Amino acid sequence: MRLVVVGNGMAGSRLVSEVRTRDPHMKITVFGAEACRPYNRILLSNVLAGSSRPEQVRLVDPAWYDAHDVEAAFGSPVAHVDRETRHVVTEDGRREPYDLLVLATGSDALVPPIPGVERAIPFRTLDDCERILGEAERARTAVVIGGGLLGIEAARGLAGRGLPVTLLHLAGHLMERQLDVEAGEVLGETLAGLGVHIRTGVSAAGVEDDGVRLDDGELVEADLVVLACGVRPVTGLAADAGLEVRRGIVVDDELRTDDPSIFAIGECAEHDGTVYGLVAPPPGSRPPWPPRSSPAARRSTAAPAWSPGSRPRASSWRRWARPSSGRSTPRWCASATAPAAPTGSSSSGTAGWSARSCWARATPSAPSPSSSTAAGRCRATAPGCCSPASRRRPWPTARR
Repeated sequence: MRLVVVGNGMAGSRLVSEVRTRDPHMKITVFGAEACRPYNRILLSNVLAGSSRPEQVRLVDPAWYDAHDVEAAFGSPVAHVDRETRHVVTEDGRREPYDLLVLATGSDALVPPIPGVERAIPFRTLDDCERILGEAERARTAVVIGGGLLGIEAARGLAGRGLPVTLLHLAGHLMERQLDVEAGEVLGETLAGLGVHIRTGVSAAGVEDDGVRLDDGELVEADLVVLACGVRPVTGLAADAGLEVRRGIVVDDELRTDDPSIFAIGECAEHDGTVYGLVAPPPGSRPPWPPRSSPAARRSTAAPAWSPGSRPRASSWRRWARPSSGRSTPRWCASATAPAAPTGSSSSGTAGWSARSCWARATPSAPSPSSSTAAGRCRATAPGCCSPASRRRPWPTARR
C-alpha cells in the first residue's frame, strides 16, 4: 500500500505520524510546498512577540522522517494529479504513484482587492512572520487589518514587542464568528490592556505609504501594515483533477472525495457545506472556564458537556483572556476527556488506520510523532469531538 500526502502542514504532518503509528510498514511519501519542516501555525504569534524562536514551533525533529521510514519532499509543490494512472506530478517533473492520496493543501491568506495592498504583509506562514519581524524592527507604529483570531494574534505579537498597534475590524465586535457582542467587548478590553488600540466597524479603502486609508477618508498612520483578513482553501489541484469542489474540496463523512482513492483533510476540505478552518486543542488540556450546571460542577476541572450552538458567558472569556495565562487562544476541546476511539477499523479497507479519524483537526501541540500513546490520537468517534463526522462545533477552538 502506497500512501501519498500532498501538504505537510499541521493536518498533513499529523496524519503522517498517526498512520505510521498504526502501520509501521506502509510506504508513505509526503510533499510540502514550503521548504521547511512543518510547524505549529498557532504559535506564530509567539514568534512575533519574541517569546518563541522559529525552531521552537516545529512539529517534528529533522531525523524523524528517516527514523520512521517516511519520504518527505520539502519545497516540492504538486502540480498535477493523474487519476487515471494514480500518479502525482510535482512542479519539477517528478512522478510518484499512489494507492491512496490525501490532499492536505490547507489555505492561502485572503488578500482584499484594495489599492496599495501590495504594501501590506499577510500573516499566514513562517516566512510571512519573518518578513513582519524584519519590518517591525524599523517601524514605529503598526496596523493590523482583521479582527479574527489571526488578526488578534498578530496584534498581540507585535504589541508584545513594544510596538504601538491599531487593530481595524469591519464587524461591530472582535471574533464575531466565535463570540457574541459582550464576549467580544471583553476581549477588546483585554487587548487594550496589552497596548492594542481597537477600531471596530471600519473598512480599509487602501494602503498608502504612511498608513491605511479608511472608507470615510481618515488615515490611520502606520509604518507596518499586516493583513489578517481570513483564509481561502487551496482547491486548485483538486479542481484541475476533476474532483468536486465548492468552497473547499467536497468530502463525505469519511473525508473521502468523489474519487474513492482520494481523501481531503484540514482547511481545504468541505464537509456538509462547511469548511473548518479550525484546530482542536491538545487532549488533556484544562478547560478555560468551569461548567455552569451546579456549584459542585463549577469547582470541577472535568470537561463540560457541550450542546450545539452553546456559547460561554463573557465572564468565562474574561478568565480565558487574561494576559497572565500566556496563551493567545483557548486550548481545550470537548473531546479532551472522551475515551479513545478504535484504531484498527477502516471503512476504506486500509489496514491500521481510519480516514474517519479527525486528522482535519490536528492538534496544535501534537505529541512527538514517535509517540504511540492514545493521548496522541484524535478521538473522532467520541461524543463531542470536533470531527466533521460528529457535526458538532465545540467551544472554544483556535484558527490556524
